[in-house]
Amino acid sequence: MSGIPEADWRVFRSLHPIWIERFCKRVNGELMRVLSDDSRDAYEQYLAGYKLMHKRDKEIANAFNDFRRSTAVIQIAIIRKLGVITDEEFGRFSESTRASLQHFWGE
Repeated sequence: MSGIPEADWRVFRSLHPIWIERFCKRVNGELMRVLSDDSRDAYEQYLAGYKLMHKRDKEIANAFNDFRRSTAVIQIAIIRKLGVITDEEFGRFSESTRASLQHFWGE
């Protein structure tokens, strides 16, 4: 798959750190809830926290680690599926990039 247009690449680069921050804040909140769940003992909290972080680590790697123009469309699709991209942010991309993303959602 070819890279996205230059204007969309600039949008992607500007939003990328915002999306990472948003994702990490959400994960940190999840982790805090798991670790403060008084219905579990400390070891169960630890195991649940470990499992959560293991799962979220895979998600963050898939979504954010391959920061290249040639993979931006795939990353946007993954990040959007994670619920990190707002509709307003998504609307900042060109019609052609948004159309390319429809391929990933089967629309």
